Amino acid sequence: MGQDEATSKAVSAKGTLNVGVNPALSPMPSNLEELVTLMQQPASQFTQGDPRDMIWIRPGPVCTVCYNLDAPSSHSSPWAKREYLIAPGTPAAHIKVAVATDLLGGARRGCLTCAMVAAALNAFAPGWDKKKTIVHMFVAPNLPVVVQLLYGSLSTTTADESPSKYGWVWPEGAGVHWDVQVTVRDATAQPVEFEIYRCDDPVDQSTVGGLVIGEQIRHIGTASPISGHAGSLPCFQFLKTCVETCMQTHQCSSGGHPPKLPDRVIWVKAPGTASGIRLVETWGQQQPQQQKKRAPYLALSYCWGPVSASTLLTDASNLERHKAGIAYADLPPLLQDVVDIARLLGIEYVWVDRLCIVQASETDFAWQAPKMGSIYGNATLTIAAASASSEADRILVARDAKWQTMDLDIAEKTFGGKLHFQIRRRSQPLGKEREGGDYGKVSTRAMLSSRTVFFTSSGLRFECRTHSLWEGFGPGLTGPSWSAQLDSAHISHAGWMDLVSEYTRRTLTRASDRLPAAAATMRRVAKARGWSHRWGMWTGAGTPVDTLAWQAERYTGVRYKHLCAVRPGFYAPSWAWASVEGPVTYEYVTGMDTARDPKTEDAEVCEWDLPSGVIRVTGRVITRTIRCHVTEFPGDPAVPGVIEAEPAGLSHRYTMAGLAPQSKEEEVEVEGMEGMPVTPDSALQPWTGVVVDGVAESTVVRVPHGDPVPDRSWAGECRCLMLVRQKLRCVVLLLGRSRRVPGAWERIALVGGPDPACWEGAPRVELDIA
Repeated sequence: MGQDEATSKAVSAKGTLNVGVNPALSPMPSNLEELVTLMQQPASQFTQGDPRDMIWIRPGPVCTVCYNLDAPSSHSSPWAKREYLIAPGTPAAHIKVAVATDLLGGARRGCLTCAMVAAALNAFAPGWDKKKTIVHMFVAPNLPVVVQLLYGSLSTTTADESPSKYGWVWPEGAGVHWDVQVTVRDATAQPVEFEIYRCDDPVDQSTVGGLVIGEQIRHIGTASPISGHAGSLPCFQFLKTCVETCMQTHQCSSGGHPPKLPDRVIWVKAPGTASGIRLVETWGQQQPQQQKKRAPYLALSYCWGPVSASTLLTDASNLERHKAGIAYADLPPLLQDVVDIARLLGIEYVWVDRLCIVQASETDFAWQAPKMGSIYGNATLTIAAASASSEADRILVARDAKWQTMDLDIAEKTFGGKLHFQIRRRSQPLGKEREGGDYGKVSTRAMLSSRTVFFTSSGLRFECRTHSLWEGFGPGLTGPSWSAQLDSAHISHAGWMDLVSEYTRRTLTRASDRLPAAAATMRRVAKARGWSHRWGMWTGAGTPVDTLAWQAERYTGVRYKHLCAVRPGFYAPSWAWASVEGPVTYEYVTGMDTARDPKTEDAEVCEWDLPSGVIRVTGRVITRTIRCHVTEFPGDPAVPGVIEAEPAGLSHRYTMAGLAPQSKEEEVEVEGMEGMPVTPDSALQPWTGVVVDGVAESTVVRVPHGDPVPDRSWAGECRCLMLVRQKLRCVVLLLGRSRRVPGAWERIALVGGPDPACWEGAPRVELDIA
């Protein structure tokens, strides 16, 4: 520990510890017995200074199994900078133990850190050493060690093949050499993921030996226990500190003054009422908008759950009664907890949609919906009730025992040293936080907020537009803010595509909230980037054509099902992702390898008629036939803990021949059906209702909302508009005739992978897409 060889004396203890002692130490231990006596002293009684500066243990050989949980450069990994806000250049490693029981061999050879990990595995996954298992360890200086246990084995093969198969353009004669490593997972056993961290024991509770030996694992980060109850004092202290730190040191909300209150709020410290709770209107004929009261307020993001006649709502029949007072006992359990949180934080006002928007009133909803972004964005704090499935569930509850911390103590008998660690399951799987976390329905509205606390089953997570912080994080350790991306002046269209993919995977209580919520988010980006938007899409001159290249999420089950459905009425034009309800992705364009084969926009949007929702696109078009093969699916039983039951029903598979994909693997042949697979925007059907030049034309359209999906196989013609191309493949928009706008087209699907050569000689035409 910083001492020169010439000025130190080594004493070997049982041949396992090579201890260096500063000669200035008085009295200087002359043998093992004196050294043991010294090391067993309480650290608080060591009068020579810091024991770690006077006595040190020389490191031995590096363990070839766990690398002593340090960060070898040969195992470099970006995992840490994705999970935490750490200094640039901080080394991080991913250590893989292909046969997990090798940890036991390392422990028998005297490796302390192998023994630590093995002991932790015994606690979280008893019997792991009796099965085929793989261990992944993620390490970085001053961070908790993350350990993943997978049930299964590794299979490694090599392969050489042509890069053109993958749409890559490499020099003539070049090949691709692959070392393919496949994890063969045991589907009957769930993976285990946990973290190991140090506890900072006060010096007066430690021995000299404990402090000295502890230097061997000083690179492992520290953290603190998570409370066993979400309503405990430590939880409120954590939350209060997070909010105050953000308000005092960050610029996550505009201005240094309290926000204007929404049009209606629940006043939780209302005098003159038995419960101190009533609905107040902050704006009206007597209170102009510019004179609205300013005050801190909480907003709630939660899952409504089933609505019945007894559900507490504000509607026309009880609006005046709620303004007179609301009994605490009449509030559902979740809202009671929210009132308690507000009062403990010293905040008098709460905004809850079902009480602050007049239900069953389209007029009031139309008035309030466009303000949703500012309501959540201006809130002092949004409470995201992630652990509640409905208003009947409380969030101030005891936490499941599986999330609680366990102690991991390691004693060194010779010197009396003791290492104290703690281990706990990770609240979120590694890598999930960089996507904004997965907290179900509550995440969509929470992403609009300046500050949010997620009440999850495993702990509290605070996020503002500067950073994120889990309850129990180590001192000064924070994570990235997912919502901060929306304020960045450097956000790209590709970055926005990733956000849309994440956003549409989340659901809202009212699907009609989707565009107002997206618009509020887009206003933040527009302010930073100067872009224009409509219908949840970026519009106007300079907008890349590949923003049109969204696609419905593909279903990966045995029976093909449509994951997206058409919305009722006219909610958005067909070229906008908001025209369907369900998860969408931009993987065809964001997954292109543009480093080896740059992409080129082949089509151009030359006119945006936003009031009508019609855009005019110029590009090369060919005509092809799309086929739908409909079969009866008998159903599959569930495998407990692995897959859900797949009920019997119709299976619809769509293909299109004549697009000549580069890889034959991208073509399918199912019961005589050939061609490239197509994932439609929603269920499709043939249609002959359009007449062009006096002739009925067959086309393909989306099945309207509420109409039955065809139960027989069919085929129909569509137009194929090339959007984006590379040398070997392209992304293509499939279009059918519009039933809403005469003479226009509507999109029905997007495909990726066709050979651009199919469009050679095709004329460039103008198409109106509605």
